[in-house]
Amino acid sequence: MPDDRDNDEDGISISSEASALVTSGNQSLAEVLAEWNMEVRDFIILSFVADQGPIASRNLARMIGIDLQMANQSVALLASAGFLEADGTLDRLRVTKTGERLAQEMLQQI
Repeated sequence: MPDDRDNDEDGISISSEASALVTSGNQSLAEVLAEWNMEVRDFIILSFVADQGPIASRNLARMIGIDLQMANQSVALLASAGFLEADGTLDRLRVTKTGERLAQEMLQQI
């Protein structure tokens, strides 16, 4: 089980905040994501990888409760945008510096 590391100086967990916003139905999350042309699922994946560190795509999908095909589609989108790095087998996803900055910036906007 991954540890619950926080990636900013305020001790706020990106994935915990994002998850809370999604489950609360907060409209501002959708508005911010629309500005970045991202789906909620994409942001959850980005924020989860930012919090948890390198992770396999199949484990990521299982942990956030989506099917592997959906996870891989989001991973491909996030990798092509430069927010995630993935090895050829998707066994080691990691957030890039740009992706981490984006996740932090988005969290601050919501």
